[in-house]
Amino acid sequence: MTRLVLAVLVHGFIFFLAVVLLYAGLGVGLAASPVLGGALWILAALVVVGNIVWIVRRLLR
Repeated sequence: MTRLVLAVLVHGFIFFLAVVLLYAGLGVGLAASPVLGGALWILAALVVVGNIVWIVRRLLR
């Protein structure tokens, strides 16, 4: 049970980091550099997709 709770917390934290990256990309994109903001959005999307792949692989083994 504690492994499950730890896994949920880790994945939740990773999703939180992706939201922070998305928000930072919005701020940077609007204030300074749209290219850098877009790159941060792409990085946030990659973090989310990677986290989902990690979750699915854990469930299928």
